[in-house]
Amino acid sequence: VNRLWSHGVSAFDVDGDSLAFELIPCTGGNGQVVPGYVFPDDFLDGGPNGEITFDQEFGIVTWDSPMTAGLYNIAIRISEYRFGFIVGSVVRDMQIFIDNCPNQPPINDELPDVCVIANEDLVVQYTAEDPDGDPLELFMEGEPLELGAAFTQLSVNPASASLQWTPSCQEVRTNPYLVYLRAEDNSESPALSDNDGFTITVIGPPVENLTSSLEPGGTILLEWDDYVCSDEASGFKIYRRIGTNPFEPGECETGLDESEGYTLIGTEESGNTTSFLDMTVPFGNEVCYRVVACYPDGAESIVSAEVCDTIALVIPVLTNVSVGETDLATGIDTVRWFPPLELDTTFFSGPYSYKIYRAEGLNGQFEEIFQTPNSSFLDIGMLEYIDAGLNTQDIQYRYQIDLLDNGDEIASSNSASSILLSVTPSDEEVTLTWNEVVPWVNTLYEVYRFDNDVNDFVIIGNTEESVFIVDSLENNVEECFLIKSLGGYSNPDYAGPFENWSQEECSTPFDNQAPCPPELFVEGECEDDSYTIFWSLLDDKCSSDVAGFNVYYSPNTFDSLQLIQTIDQVSDTVLEFNDGDLYGCFAVSAFDSLSTRPDGSLGNNESELSNIICIESCPEYELPNVFSPNGDGLNDSFMPFPYTYVDSVDLKIFNRWGNLIFETFDPDINWKGENKDTGSNVSDGVYYYTITIFENTLLGMNPRKEAGYIHIFDNRSVPSEE
Repeated sequence: VNRLWSHGVSAFDVDGDSLAFELIPCTGGNGQVVPGYVFPDDFLDGGPNGEITFDQEFGIVTWDSPMTAGLYNIAIRISEYRFGFIVGSVVRDMQIFIDNCPNQPPINDELPDVCVIANEDLVVQYTAEDPDGDPLELFMEGEPLELGAAFTQLSVNPASASLQWTPSCQEVRTNPYLVYLRAEDNSESPALSDNDGFTITVIGPPVENLTSSLEPGGTILLEWDDYVCSDEASGFKIYRRIGTNPFEPGECETGLDESEGYTLIGTEESGNTTSFLDMTVPFGNEVCYRVVACYPDGAESIVSAEVCDTIALVIPVLTNVSVGETDLATGIDTVRWFPPLELDTTFFSGPYSYKIYRAEGLNGQFEEIFQTPNSSFLDIGMLEYIDAGLNTQDIQYRYQIDLLDNGDEIASSNSASSILLSVTPSDEEVTLTWNEVVPWVNTLYEVYRFDNDVNDFVIIGNTEESVFIVDSLENNVEECFLIKSLGGYSNPDYAGPFENWSQEECSTPFDNQAPCPPELFVEGECEDDSYTIFWSLLDDKCSSDVAGFNVYYSPNTFDSLQLIQTIDQVSDTVLEFNDGDLYGCFAVSAFDSLSTRPDGSLGNNESELSNIICIESCPEYELPNVFSPNGDGLNDSFMPFPYTYVDSVDLKIFNRWGNLIFETFDPDINWKGENKDTGSNVSDGVYYYTITIFENTLLGMNPRKEAGYIHIFDNRSVPSEE
């Protein structure tokens, strides 16, 4: 009592699947929760009985200072997950006996999570101390102990122990290994313990001695040593970037984060592979590589060291794919390139010519479109080809240049595309986005807008990104734009800047921005039969053009909201209800004024719904216990007192022999004391009734059952046996 208590389940999965731990209510033999069960810390009539916390990573339950001695029960569900899907679970039940004792539990020193590279030694020091000075016995459990890790206790108080483990390549996996710690005292009173846990992640070693070498045709061959975990690895990922990034991976860091600027360019599907040929090397730039080993469960190794290289100028060097004319049928692209000046002209002696290939889109197939005349000279400066008769308005074209020596194709350039510009209209603004795939690096983009005053495009800004927003425009007025890129290669002989233009692209801004949703409020009480629902607009900027509101309603919480009212006055933000029986859920949206769309039609924009406010009913339905159907105009009918929120009733009235003499579904009842079968007045006396009252509530129709007696007196009919 009034001591810290903890317990760990020490579970692990032999398949390496992820485990999730959950503290759940205790269930009986039928699998249902035991009636009246509460967690032990809520045992004292709903009041506090210490505080139970649960570590879902390690399955450690801790009860901080239980206040009442007794026997308590808890249950822990352990679920097994594989690739994010649950594959099984088991429930562990346990009893906890809380008693008064002077003993204090030991205290573990915290251990951080650690990682270890396969085939390297890991040593973890574990220490604990007992406040009462009792000697401690230390325990360590978990899968590493089943896989050969050695645990040795060195002292008893302060207690210390060490874990030594050299995991093999077979232990590399994505999920960490759970290790459970327990320090238990040797007190004469009941022994107490402290439970903790930490994880060990076994990671794959890096690929070693990555090298690069230049190969014929402008390719680069990467090679590395036999991987030490080749039998366990499933393959390799090869990454490339333009320019070096000599970062060192952090401790326990595996894989290669995209923020480092590398692009995945290829994979090898065997752990025994020791090379990769890059056949798409971008010429003119320093290209750098790293390699990551992969494992069957998705684990990745530490990334390799970086290696960089630059291919010689042995392929044609594309510098320009620029749109010169925008048109659906007569568009023009201008393609420029330099000859491969470092080509061995002793071996390739000419004559020289070039084939130009074109493809539609970034993934289309290349087709030959032109071959230049033969030339005896290779170094003749920049070459140019004007490609006409194109649909440059809608299609992005990609080009490749092949060098021919005496009619034989001997080298191909990297491919390059034009810039494809897209313009997305919005309210008084447009968003420009564009893309291109080129072997050089574009470092700046200039944005041009057509100016009617000068009848030409003028620059309005620049950016290093591939997106630009132009605002403060006039709705329903067409705007046209161009993008010019400036870029070059890292090779100083081809540093540029090379200028390339996109196609012209036009669009018309229009109001397609919905107002901000209102915020909804309610005032009033159900019992007062009066409610006021009102709302306000919170953001003046996005609510400046509000023209009205739509009111939505559902009588319950499970049906969808339906439009019940449209308010065309922006100043009208109040709904009053004074006729009672108001219940259900309400929401409000705002809409703006009608405006012209690009297709000439009129339309407006509706906001998202406001917060939803639900008003619960307060049903009232009460019957009298006496009435006198004597025709004097006073109390002549059996009917309820004024009622609210009642849809219908199922009323049955019986005489003293149990015969049904009246029934109705009408909540007003209005029974005048007549037998339903004979039509005659029943005699004075006491009659029994049952009634089911169907009440309107947020959760739907609620049937409420009642029964009672009615006393009829002063009846003008002759007494009968009814």
